[in-house]
Amino acid sequence: MAVAKLAKLLIVTHKSDESGLLKALQKKAIAEIIPYISTEKKKSSINDGVNNSKSVSDIKKAIDILDNYKDKTFKKIAARAGKYIIKKSEYSNIIKRKDFDTIMKEVVGYDEEIRNNEAKIIEINTKIKQLQTWRPFKWKIEDLKNLGTCTIKLAQLRAKSSEVKKILNSLTDNHISYEIINKNAYINYFILAYHNAFKKEAEEYLAEINFEYAELDEYTGTVESNLDFLQKSLEYCEERKEILVKLLREINIKSYRDLVVYLDYLENNSEVEEAIDSNFPAENASFYITWVTETNKNKVFSLVDNYKSSKVYEVKPDKDEETPIIVENKPIFKPFEIIISLY
Repeated sequence: MAVAKLAKLLIVTHKSDESGLLKALQKKAIAEIIPYISTEKKKSSINDGVNNSKSVSDIKKAIDILDNYKDKTFKKIAARAGKYIIKKSEYSNIIKRKDFDTIMKEVVGYDEEIRNNEAKIIEINTKIKQLQTWRPFKWKIEDLKNLGTCTIKLAQLRAKSSEVKKILNSLTDNHISYEIINKNAYINYFILAYHNAFKKEAEEYLAEINFEYAELDEYTGTVESNLDFLQKSLEYCEERKEILVKLLREINIKSYRDLVVYLDYLENNSEVEEAIDSNFPAENASFYITWVTETNKNKVFSLVDNYKSSKVYEVKPDKDEETPIIVENKPIFKPFEIIISLY
């Protein structure tokens, strides 16, 4: 006989797994299970596990985004499906996937670009609507700023027909030329022009009338050329948005289910991780210490792996802790152990 080399293990199990796991370990008869009670806060190798809180938050965000971009058919199928039922082997393969971070970054990135495109689409449509009212103006917009001897302005006036007639008569009396280039209900769109020799008198008069002047300082070239550019920009943003929505729907089809399963895995593990970090028994988790022989250590790890809400860690013995002694028979005596166990 020889003294076996031992390893100290910490088993952390969620209440949902606890009973089944303990029975399985007892059945294997390879480890004595002792409830773990921490006497002091300390850092140990159990903290080598990954802190999943950020991952849980990121994956929830990605799933919420994907939910928003499901097509109607996909939403109906998902609503009828309820919880996913998967094989153990498939579950194991899902939680081992290494591309979830990449998928989450793609989902968030596509969503942000879609939102930016939507904002641009609103902005472009507003500009198009603004410029369309001035479409009859054929000169370059920058010519409005300085024509040397003349000042030209684009202005709109909201007034009834009777009021407009009075204003038109008074414009010429104040050395202001005009042309109505567009009309919409009670709104008249004007080109106003006056010689700079009469600038002071003209502008004093115009200040008395409720003209709204066109704000086109950001544009150069003709109104038509700007409308053409804006229309092309609008088409690009709309097409790009369609492509991004399509990409998100493809991710929905290929990876949504796996993301939900992986989230479930992370949430279960996060409860265990939080309990470990606290070093005290938590409401939903239990802690056990066991000493096993090096030959049986991997058997315990394999068994615990069958329970998705449980973990096992190899930990260092506490300072001055007495290590149990387990006597191990040589290989030649192994066949007789079952007979001795019967007695």
